[in-house]
Amino acid sequence: MPDSGYSTQVPDVPTSSNTPVSESEALDKDVPDDLEEYTAVGVSYVPPERGQWSLSLNHQPPLVRVLIKPAIHYMVGETLFRNAYIPLLDQEAFIHGLLTRLASSISSQALQDLVHEDEHFVWLVTQLLLTRVSNIRGQVKKAVMPKVESLFAIPHNSEECKTYIKEILKTGDYIYPFREASNHEFHFFKTLTTFPQNAAVNRTAPFKHPIILSTLQDFIFSASHGSIAERHPKRFTSSITSAPQCDELEILGSLVCLITTAVHASLQDWSGGFLKKTEFNAEMFKDVYRGHELFISNIRQTNIRKYHRLLSNLYNEVCVAHTQTASAITNNFMASVDLDGMEE
Repeated sequence: MPDSGYSTQVPDVPTSSNTPVSESEALDKDVPDDLEEYTAVGVSYVPPERGQWSLSLNHQPPLVRVLIKPAIHYMVGETLFRNAYIPLLDQEAFIHGLLTRLASSISSQALQDLVHEDEHFVWLVTQLLLTRVSNIRGQVKKAVMPKVESLFAIPHNSEECKTYIKEILKTGDYIYPFREASNHEFHFFKTLTTFPQNAAVNRTAPFKHPIILSTLQDFIFSASHGSIAERHPKRFTSSITSAPQCDELEILGSLVCLITTAVHASLQDWSGGFLKKTEFNAEMFKDVYRGHELFISNIRQTNIRKYHRLLSNLYNEVCVAHTQTASAITNNFMASVDLDGMEE
């Protein structure tokens, strides 16, 4: 697994074999065709309105947007695919380095001067990026929460609920698929079966509980205007460098850890015997995230091939389910349409 944190040094944007991406790739997505007319002139930014502290991206001049938009894209990618809970000081140093590199890539001296000389501008952009990072974590929990009550069959009795939640959080059984005591077939997310209290878990399949798989599908691989997976395709690689496994794509361990931490947080919302929603913030859940991260890292260090197979199978199961849904819709429409009766 990649390093768990960023260097506080400014120079290079950190990459690893699992995240072979750079800020220039993010930049390519957002550079307008008419950028040259902006790069040779001085640049200023539109500060927040009185009483506000957040920059409005839409109100910024084109050259400033060209700097900020790829920075947002890159930071979202780092949050999901590298580490969701970086210490604040490390994040601030990293963001300053990222803005410096992006400004240099754009080849605008005015923009480089703005980043180098205007500390308040850098602070404002940093706050904007950290807000986006916090929002993306919150969106993960929002995707998980509606599934928790049904998929874990949370008891309606308050005392039973408290006992049940305490036990499942203690054992960590929320990461495993399960089977009914009378049934030896393991249930996966295609059926979205609930987690019965007398279930036996399959401890050979960590991170394959239905709620984790369905959240990966819904949050990462499904979207009406380009999924997160489609916007960050180069984040999905293999931890094995030799053939044929080198071509077998994996779900990033950091992404699995973030979703699993959101499951933990959503279950913890029931720990009082009833649902009480809490904020999914870094201070409350960074240690839970680290626990999941260390667990999956230990699997990798113990047996990298089993680590690869686990994450590659996760990728394949989620992608297959996503493809099957699209295929089913296509087949149903093709079966019902009167193609012969249509005008040519």
